[in-house]
Amino acid sequence: MKKLFLLLAVALVLAILLAACGGGSTSTPSDGGDAVPEVETDPDTGLVVNPDLDYAQSGEEFIVDGVATSLNLTPVTAPEYLILSSTSTLRYRILGQALADTYYDDGTLVPVTAFQNGIHVRATVKFDPDVLPGGRYVSTNVTVIQDN
Repeated sequence: MKKLFLLLAVALVLAILLAACGGGSTSTPSDGGDAVPEVETDPDTGLVVNPDLDYAQSGEEFIVDGVATSLNLTPVTAPEYLILSSTSTLRYRILGQALADTYYDDGTLVPVTAFQNGIHVRATVKFDPDVLPGGRYVSTNVTVIQDN
C-alpha cells in the first residue's frame, strides 16, 4: 500500500511539473519559447489576411476580411467600418472610399440601402498614423462580399 501511495505521489508531482513547464505542447518555438502563430495569406495577392496588431500597425498592406459590426456612413465620401475579423476576435476600424465607389465582389455597385451591420466586407488596408489622432486603417478598395 505504501508503494502504491508513493507511486501515485511521484506521478502527481511529475504531472504538476509537466503542466507548469508547458509540457505536452507540440508547437515549435520561434525565438526562445513562444509558439509561432499561423499566418493566413491571400493566394492572389500574397498579402497577410487579418494579421495581429503588431503587423497591422507596421505600415505594410494587408487584407481585412470579416463582418461589419458598426458603420458610420457620414460623410458618404469617407465612411468608417468596424470590421470583426472572420478568423479571430480582432477588430479593425477602417476609413473606406466613398460609398458611390463601393462595389460587390461581382463588380456591381452597392446601393446605399445595403450598408447595414452584418455585411461581409473584404478590403486591402494600410495603417496610416497621420489620419486622425492615433492613426487609422485606410482602404481605397472596400468590397462587399455577397455570401450565398
